[in-house]
Amino acid sequence: MEIGKVMLKKTSITMADEPTASLDPTIAEEILKLLFQLRNEKRLIIIATHNPEVWEKCDEIVKL
Repeated sequence: MEIGKVMLKKTSITMADEPTASLDPTIAEEILKLLFQLRNEKRLIIIATHNPEVWEKCDEIVKL
């Protein structure tokens, strides 16, 4: 539900906190595709995650 709201809003920055947590791997991949689609629309996507598989798909990584 929340991912739909993100897709509809035309904000320049989107924050996703653990967007793939507790999801089936296939659904998790689809969620990441949707988020990266927003990135292709010149939107900044900030993803907070502990999942290394998500890190590997990101352009830049900041460790805090």
